[in-house]
Amino acid sequence: MFLNVLSSSGLGVAISKKNALSVYKEALQEFGEKGCYFDMNIILFNEDQFLLDKWMDITTSTFKNINSCVPLVENVTSFEIFWANIPGNANFNLRKKFSIVDVAACYLPRESFIKSDTEGYFCVDIFGNPIVENLLFSDSTSNKNVVVFGPSGSGKTNWLCWFIDNNINNHHDVVIINVKPDYVTHCSLHHGIYVNTAVEEYKGINPFYTYKVADKWVLNAEKATLIKAIISHIWKKKERLTNDESSVLSELIEKYFDYVNQQNIEIPTFYTFYDFIDVYAKNIKEETKLFLNFASLKMGLKPFFDGAYKDIFSVKTPIDLLKEKYVVFDLMAVLKDEILFDVYLYYVIEFSMSKIVVNKNYGRFTNIILDECIDSMKGQGGDFVGEQFRKIRSMNGSMAICTQGISYLDAVSDLVKDSIKTNCDIKVLLDHSTATSDFPKIQDYLSLSDNEMLMLGSMIKGKHYRQWFLKKGIDNAKILRNENSEFSNAAYSTSPKDVKAIEVEVENLRLKGIDNTEIALTNFINNKNK
Repeated sequence: MFLNVLSSSGLGVAISKKNALSVYKEALQEFGEKGCYFDMNIILFNEDQFLLDKWMDITTSTFKNINSCVPLVENVTSFEIFWANIPGNANFNLRKKFSIVDVAACYLPRESFIKSDTEGYFCVDIFGNPIVENLLFSDSTSNKNVVVFGPSGSGKTNWLCWFIDNNINNHHDVVIINVKPDYVTHCSLHHGIYVNTAVEEYKGINPFYTYKVADKWVLNAEKATLIKAIISHIWKKKERLTNDESSVLSELIEKYFDYVNQQNIEIPTFYTFYDFIDVYAKNIKEETKLFLNFASLKMGLKPFFDGAYKDIFSVKTPIDLLKEKYVVFDLMAVLKDEILFDVYLYYVIEFSMSKIVVNKNYGRFTNIILDECIDSMKGQGGDFVGEQFRKIRSMNGSMAICTQGISYLDAVSDLVKDSIKTNCDIKVLLDHSTATSDFPKIQDYLSLSDNEMLMLGSMIKGKHYRQWFLKKGIDNAKILRNENSEFSNAAYSTSPKDVKAIEVEVENLRLKGIDNTEIALTNFINNKNK
């Protein structure tokens, strides 16, 4: 204040100015903003000297009207001045600046993303400094798979929405497999496709549907694996097939597609496959029949043929979602039905693998996120998921498995557990202050050092940010922060009260003929702040 002559004189206008500055600083600090000095560079160009002079006068007078702002006009050394003021080059600044303002606002672009580095994810470090974290594309990792452990209330969905936002900004495709309606608003905001198994449009599937070459239906290895996983799951539940059963079932599926092509069947479906079982059993050798109980197989599949589940495989040509950038599969409607849940899960994972293959041909990266689906990864189903998980390592894709804690891995297939451990180079741990009893398991499973465990235990949750622990390949572990704006927090919210209020705003706009989630979120925030 000793530089401010007006303030030291004690005049009324100076006192008023001093009070205004105090209020201004308090307002900044209340929302976690940080004060700094800043400069703005404006380059004016016009070949018409008269217009150029006019533009300079307007620009200069505009900045003169801003308190404590000093406009400096450069001409001969304009390029040097511009270069010196690029962030990071301040040490080479040609002018030494003084300011009598205590603090100036630093408007952090929290709703924008880093465009200069297409591989960077925007966040802040433990001190609150903005950084770009190259999360997936790093020389320190051998794969791009992610495992996320976040106990209830630690902000797992919040972190995943941030992760998805950055992926979409980097032109990556995202597929989410979830068991709760957590992403309805977020998906709508990004104009994605929300596939709810409770909605009639998305109930029916056809796992036998593939593609044609030379007018013949093709059974590739991925499709054969999917059909085998679904059939064996419906028949055997969580039990594993014997080696003999597995071999015969594989041949049965292969022969069925030969039969489809020979008989010129329009589209391969579960219903024609069910009928073909008798045809196959009738024509194989008697000793082969001993390896698989065909009567038991048909009895196990019967509910899907003409029983309680007869509508599940009723669709011949499934909805084409391969070209969609952001797809959310909500399996909540079938969560309590062990048979149906896994059938949909395997089907969706196979779709995700197909999307990775298609996108690879176009140079697009694909992220698959399994949020809270880990309980189903047991037995034959676990083997299927584990196999797909390992395949992604060699493809242009990433799989993120997210669950509430390390203990959730106890019941899953060993193949899944080992696949996560050996094929996940990116480990993300959220606030575990309510689950410190899991620390020994976490340290052992993720091979973390004592110092890294101390880092995990030191994480805090601020008023306007959430910290998260990152262990990436051979790099040292670090603590990072996500600072979300009010708008982002609204879009990420899973609070039933917030979700319901946003739905009301969306519906109110639709009644007016407006389908805009962004406006609905803004209205929700305004109403909440009244």
